[in-house]
Amino acid sequence: MISFSIGTLALAIAVAVTRPALSGIRIGDLDWWMWIGGLCGVVYLTFNMVLMRHLGAAIAVVIPVVGQVFGGLIIDAGAFVGAPHHPLTVARTLGAALVVCGAAATVIRRSHFPRSNDAAQRKSPLLIAILVTLGIVAGGLSALQTTVNGALGAQINSPLVAALVSFAVGTAALGLINVGRVAQRSHSQSAEATSRPRPRLAEFSGGLLGAAFVFGSALCAPILGTATTVSVILLGQLASGMVIDHAGLLGAQRRHATIMRVAGCFIVLAGVALVRLVG
Repeated sequence: MISFSIGTLALAIAVAVTRPALSGIRIGDLDWWMWIGGLCGVVYLTFNMVLMRHLGAAIAVVIPVVGQVFGGLIIDAGAFVGAPHHPLTVARTLGAALVVCGAAATVIRRSHFPRSNDAAQRKSPLLIAILVTLGIVAGGLSALQTTVNGALGAQINSPLVAALVSFAVGTAALGLINVGRVAQRSHSQSAEATSRPRPRLAEFSGGLLGAAFVFGSALCAPILGTATTVSVILLGQLASGMVIDHAGLLGAQRRHATIMRVAGCFIVLAGVALVRLVG
């Protein structure tokens, strides 16, 4: 909620300073689904946390990628929620598969697979199937958020305002979720929280980065299409994440850029080329 609030404030200031020329369309003329981008983002983050808790960080990253990339293909093929039409070709499908495989290569290591006596290994097949389904749905909602924000930005002629709307809706939803949790905190929990080290100023920058991310997505989606936008974003995430890990930046545990991780990024790049250029 703190991250979303900071992002909303930053976007509001940016809108006030730049004063973008809107299309003049009335709010009542906008389709209802143009307001759900922020809700999709909140649900996506929540599902990700559930996956990370039960299946581990690496699997929690890869499973939503399947929903993101192939959800983008479906949205483009059906021209849903205002997306530009891009037919579902063999080349685009192959490119999407390469993106997923490349992402898996950059994230998953042998040590990420639990041993037979691990608690994760003892989860029931039904629970695992439900979690995987939730992860794919979460990825699809992320692709839907990109499309919705792009369509809203194109309709009102301002991706910046569209990003502000998305963040404001997400902030409101998270505020409602957290108000009950804050009221229920016991005195002991409060004392425990005050004993923890205070967060550094740089740790509040996530909301600013998120605001830039949503704005960029809203700007690119109407031009590139959802599948290409999602794939390019994923390539940027993997490449920058690899640099951060290799150098141990921002307090991250150092993890060297192996041949497999670098190859994974190139596989993703090849997939992006197929999705965009050939398909």
